[in-house]
Amino acid sequence: MKFSRDPRVAGAWLVGGASLIIYTLTMAPTVAFWDVGEFISTAYTLGVPHPPGAPTFVLLGRLFCMVPTPFGVAAEVNFISVLASALTALLLYGIILEILRLWGDSGHESGGLSPMVHAVAAATGALAYAFSYSAWFNAVEAEVYGLSIMVTAFCIWLALRHLRGAGDSRRASLLLLIAYVLGVGAGNHLLALLTIPSILVLLWYFDRPVLKRVDLWIGVLVLFAVGYSLYALLLIRSGLNPVIDMNNPETWDAFMQFLKRRQYGAESMLLAMFERRAGWSYQIDYHFLRYFRSQFLIPFYVLALFGAMVNLWRDRRTFFANAALWVIMGFGLVVYLNMPDPQPRDRDYIFLGCYFATAIWIGVGMAGLAGFLGGWLHRGQEGASSVVTKRRMGLTVLTVMLLGLALVGIQTVRFYHSHDRTGDYISWDYGYNILQSCEEDAILLTNGDNDTYPLWYLQVVEGIRRDVRVANLSLLNTTWYIKELRDREPKVPILYSDRQIDQVQGLIKVPGDTTIQVAGIGWQLRRGQILRTQDRLIAHIINANQWRKPVYFAITVPIDNHAGFERNIMLEGFAFRVVPTPRMVNVERAVHNLKEVFQYRGINDKRIYKDRNASELLQNYSVVFRETANAMVQYGQAERAWELLEWGKERIDLTAPRYRAHRGRVALANGDTALAQQILEEVLDEIPLDRDRVAAYIRLTYSYAVSGKFDQAARVMEKWLLQQPGDQNARQWLEELREGRIAEGLQQIGSIFWR
Repeated sequence: MKFSRDPRVAGAWLVGGASLIIYTLTMAPTVAFWDVGEFISTAYTLGVPHPPGAPTFVLLGRLFCMVPTPFGVAAEVNFISVLASALTALLLYGIILEILRLWGDSGHESGGLSPMVHAVAAATGALAYAFSYSAWFNAVEAEVYGLSIMVTAFCIWLALRHLRGAGDSRRASLLLLIAYVLGVGAGNHLLALLTIPSILVLLWYFDRPVLKRVDLWIGVLVLFAVGYSLYALLLIRSGLNPVIDMNNPETWDAFMQFLKRRQYGAESMLLAMFERRAGWSYQIDYHFLRYFRSQFLIPFYVLALFGAMVNLWRDRRTFFANAALWVIMGFGLVVYLNMPDPQPRDRDYIFLGCYFATAIWIGVGMAGLAGFLGGWLHRGQEGASSVVTKRRMGLTVLTVMLLGLALVGIQTVRFYHSHDRTGDYISWDYGYNILQSCEEDAILLTNGDNDTYPLWYLQVVEGIRRDVRVANLSLLNTTWYIKELRDREPKVPILYSDRQIDQVQGLIKVPGDTTIQVAGIGWQLRRGQILRTQDRLIAHIINANQWRKPVYFAITVPIDNHAGFERNIMLEGFAFRVVPTPRMVNVERAVHNLKEVFQYRGINDKRIYKDRNASELLQNYSVVFRETANAMVQYGQAERAWELLEWGKERIDLTAPRYRAHRGRVALANGDTALAQQILEEVLDEIPLDRDRVAAYIRLTYSYAVSGKFDQAARVMEKWLLQQPGDQNARQWLEELREGRIAEGLQQIGSIFWR
């Protein structure tokens, strides 16, 4: 057919163009949470990311950084995923077309399906995947998974193209290309290697003689090794000490440990999978099946099931190849990864290959549906004129086209808001606010990915607050990182030698209650307490520092990771400063940071979607406002505290019941009893049943009582007793409130909670 008249070419333009345009429009403009900041930073500096590394992504990211654009480094590296994911959709379109073409080769007629039907069916499957939940999420930020699935798609497409010339020795070049691409792809993420079983199934059915060619297998191994040799980049770059040099794999032994992911445990994952680290219901249902159910609209799942059955009936060869991909990248990964309970984040991206295989069957299902409709329309019409036949076929094509495009359109609209990163600077601002909370030349102790990687990005790429030394507590359990903190500017005061650092690893059980003086602070240890390497290093750093540099815990570090120094911290914004004399909040510095320094872009903008992770992290803004206002009240600055909360609610979400109750408390302290009572009445039972709800009930009861509104006070106590009928103190208070007086116990406790 001529190029301009082939609907399959038009379909390719539609799939590739629509994917590229929508991904670009919804792409993250800057750094995002989790690994994105690390990947952008290592791409910018040709650094070494976390094990087992991603040299292909790093090198490709560096090339993209070198392209001059007005959008900045983060957007340039994010665009790798945009481009790779759009190409994945295009390749998926081609894969479905190749499978449909093979129907005739398997002895089945295509049911009179025209190239138009093939194009629409393939476009439906490709776009269903392109705008599925996880594929779209990973397509708009700098992560390795979009590129990994592109490698999968490219290799399967090459294998299917090879089948067109099966038995022709000259066609083996495509298999050699597959080997090289898989080697390069493994340098991005090892998930790409799970494509191999599907390719072998295709070769077994279509071109079995090629599997017996020794020369070909030698070529395959050589070219795979050539592609995989990109890993040498990490070995070389580590020797040059880039600013991010995870695990420092500059020696052969360290490099091999790096590839084996020894940082995450010495036990082989192949052996570990036989001892389940969580129940099957958690691993299969809560993770895999929950993620799987969230990818597509329900009709697509029906189409996929129908497509699998049609695929098995028409061409079992491609059915088993796709089934291998679905099983291995689905349930196979559940078994192999053996995810423990709980997980720090949702792991839906792991199963992208399974969703990809599902989308293949969605496209096949659309073609099968068209064939069914075509057969039904032509039943009993053997004598009909060619004009009538063409009209009926046209109706079939139109029906399939409208159905496919409608489903894809509905799914795209449904997921658009949750995947649109336009104007999303929440991660950038979050990292910026943590850094700016610290005084000059500070040591900042962070906890995990989301309070570390965005900070690295800001320091490494944008040059913001490079004077602050970020020290990640998780990495502080490793010897290489302790040495790096000691030796690299800005240096952390660590007085251990290399030999002492090598010996400091491991857990220590405290033999008895003891107090150790650490820079003048009494570090209290309890008998039986387990001290991790990070706990001992925190104490060592504080003691070696002797207050020369400010030492902070990021606000995201849980109390359990404060190593026993939680009684000697002072809030100054998005970080707690370690101080010799306990003080709850440095009010002046906290207010300065909140009002003059912090960024709040998009937090109150409903157009910017906040997923669960972002929503949880954003609660820290409310915590800082609450604790700062709380300190103001205690220091007799109730009016100023109220002004701070009023200023804050214009920038962050202070509508949660717990924080509305706190506003009620500040209103009480500020003398606005009526407003306080109104606020507390509204939120009483919205607060979880904990100390804050108890405080709200007592405050409201006492405020009514001291205002002479004993009936209202009694009503509040009656409401409380319905929830806690065994509370004898409350029952006694209720009796005296009914008598028009305030019980002595309520007087004592209420006066405390008044402020």
